Amino acid sequence: MHKFTSFILLIILTPAILFAHNESTMRQNIYECQMADIWNKYEIEENIEVKKQLFAELKQHINSHNFVTPVTQLRDQQEELIRLLVDTADGLEKEIYKPVPDLRQKQFLEHQLQSHIFSYLEFEKTISDFKSEQFWKITRIILFVLVLFIFSTIFLTFNYNNAKQRAKRQKDYNSRIIKVQEEERERLSRELHDTVTQDIRTSLLYVRNLKEKQGYTQAEERELIEKIENLETQNLINIRNIIQNLTPPEIETCSLQNLLAEYCNNISQMTDIKCTFYAEKGIHFEKFSSIQKLNIFRIIQESTTNAIKHADASEINIIVRKESENSSNLVFFISDDGHGFTEKIPPLRNDDITNQSTHLGLQGMRIRAQILNARLDILSDEECGTEIRVVVPMSPKV
Repeated sequence: MHKFTSFILLIILTPAILFAHNESTMRQNIYECQMADIWNKYEIEENIEVKKQLFAELKQHINSHNFVTPVTQLRDQQEELIRLLVDTADGLEKEIYKPVPDLRQKQFLEHQLQSHIFSYLEFEKTISDFKSEQFWKITRIILFVLVLFIFSTIFLTFNYNNAKQRAKRQKDYNSRIIKVQEEERERLSRELHDTVTQDIRTSLLYVRNLKEKQGYTQAEERELIEKIENLETQNLINIRNIIQNLTPPEIETCSLQNLLAEYCNNISQMTDIKCTFYAEKGIHFEKFSSIQKLNIFRIIQESTTNAIKHADASEINIIVRKESENSSNLVFFISDDGHGFTEKIPPLRNDDITNQSTHLGLQGMRIRAQILNARLDILSDEECGTEIRVVVPMSPKV
């Protein structure tokens, strides 16, 4: 940021420095002009030869003077003054070098040349004053712009730093929320495992003991007991799935690829929805930490849950691949062929769907994507279904 500011200041100040240098050079050319001094010496000199020498030097100055006014409107006036100087000097030179000069004509030409010299010097001073005035106007404008730029830079830098701090605080806050949620999920899964699961297993044990004691003497009782046994068995499976969804027990040790493949397989077994998983070869899933794996899994879990419960999907696909050949980012695609959610949420840009939606599941996905430093894009269409794209930067384990 400081390098950029210095570069901008240099760009702004360079024209001012060049302008000032040009102004200084012009003034030097004007005030170091010796035409007036030479003319004064010429007027008081009585020796003819010395007088001719001084005039030759004066004419040389007139002919070699290369001051050009920067003011286009006064360029014609300057050229006219130079022409008068040259013509008058040429006429006086002819008169001086005549064997018998006409004194009256010589005095007239000398008077004219003197007048033209001082008119020209006055013209140069006018241009110099004008240029100086313009210089200070431009300098004041540049200084105003510079001050404005500095204050704008300070203001923008202050806002940028505040925004970064707010984003960091928000991210830390979201991380704490997610941590509390996961801890609560883990607590619930343990409670279910230690209480409900054990109670169902105990009930199954009692039912099976009852089956053995009954000896299958009465068909109705035997059928009822078998129904109870089947129901409790199904309840046990359902509870295990709930526990699995609350906190995948393999999240610490299992590869993310295997975890997602098993998750897809469970969806296909538990529902009538075909769920497929594909991962591009050469992806190093082991580089993900357990926190990263959990957040990625939760985003995919929420996406598939929405497709199962709300979208009436018949097929779900989960694809993992690199964002590009040379990129270290991974892209997780979750797509379904359901009716999407355009009826519930007005059509928005993909990045606005999560930001403006009040749907807790989508908000949770956005928060987890922020924690992962990932980009979350959602495209939902009533005819084509929903596609969720999560671009996750591949980073070392944390």
